[in-house]
Amino acid sequence: MKTDDLRVRRTEKTLKDSLLNLLQSKSLRQITVNDIADAAMVHRTTFYAHYTDKYALLESIFDSYFHNFNFTEFEVTPFKVIIAEAMQSISHFDEIYNHRQDDEFQALLVQSFIKQYRQAFSENDILPLEKWFVISKLFAITQWNNQPGIQHDLRTDYALLDKLYQQYK
Repeated sequence: MKTDDLRVRRTEKTLKDSLLNLLQSKSLRQITVNDIADAAMVHRTTFYAHYTDKYALLESIFDSYFHNFNFTEFEVTPFKVIIAEAMQSISHFDEIYNHRQDDEFQALLVQSFIKQYRQAFSENDILPLEKWFVISKLFAITQWNNQPGIQHDLRTDYALLDKLYQQYK
């Protein structure tokens, strides 16, 4: 499909916004393609002309977010960069942040992040080992942080989380 066609771009934006709006009240698992199409006021076949499923749509949202991500600064203060980039480029950041306990949602987020990170730093799709350690530390801290009783808010506690990240080299 032509991505420079305004109708295509408008439809894809409407589908993305519809999914993000639905995520305000439902988990990804609860949302169907029909829900997204209805919210976007398009037919289901229109949805499938643009995306294979709701996961491809969400991956497209994540890909557009991570596309211009500052990965160099990220390796020093990842949580600060995540929050700064998110606040600038994601109008629905809270909807995304509120789904951090949704395993299905998180798996897609991590997959998209790794794909964009790999494109930023790899040659021939082979990511150097030290870059995998960066990803692993970030993942470990976010998993630790999501435990009951710990949960620091990324939006306000990013400096503390960055300090933890820098502590483990």
